[in-house]
Amino acid sequence: MRGDVREALRQADVQQLRRLGKAIGNDALSGKIAGNDKLRDALLTLVQERLQAIQLAQQAELKALRNRGDWYRRLLRGEKGLKLPEPTRWAAPAQLYKKAAEAICAGELGRGADLLRQATESDRANFKALPKQVEIPAADRKGATSSPALAEVREGEGCNPCSAPQVLALADRITAVGQTADLVGQVRVLPPHQWWAAEEGEDEEQKKKEESKASRLAEPAARRDTAEADRDAFLRKRPRK
Repeated sequence: MRGDVREALRQADVQQLRRLGKAIGNDALSGKIAGNDKLRDALLTLVQERLQAIQLAQQAELKALRNRGDWYRRLLRGEKGLKLPEPTRWAAPAQLYKKAAEAICAGELGRGADLLRQATESDRANFKALPKQVEIPAADRKGATSSPALAEVREGEGCNPCSAPQVLALADRITAVGQTADLVGQVRVLPPHQWWAAEEGEDEEQKKKEESKASRLAEPAARRDTAEADRDAFLRKRPRK
């Protein structure tokens, strides 16, 4: 294939490719469009897989919020790796994945690939920030990995349009959780807890309880001693017959 034709393939969208194919009569153009359609399908599959992965992570964060009694006290004591779960964090990568899917479905393969790269960066960043107490498989905590299909897409390339309603609906469901996450209950953000101070406070409180108990036990004896002292004083003051 001549160099000028190769450059045209790189820069043209699918409509331009079709017009160019009629003009120059090069069978390679039809092959290029078919190849781009395969890349389109591969990228849409990638988007769906990543949306499913972040939805599972979001559900795990919601579960951690519902079961916060298992870890909240340890968080207040400053245990490393424990943070407040944020189910709404996944709205950002979900929206980027949705925009990427919309561009790809519209035939803008190159633009969709650029948006997909942004989405995978946001994906990885959110998995990296996931709190330790959120239970997901260790392998999933790495987030999105590199895709060979994504590496093959050149800037400005096009493909035949298509539709992917299930992918777009999944992205919307993930984003919508940001409006309902408060239904699991509010978690107050407190300053780091000094556990040693808490233990000292507990010891002091226990000491006061023991002193109070000892005081109550000593009261009858104290009253008896006072009564005996009053009787002796009275007898001393009585005149002798």
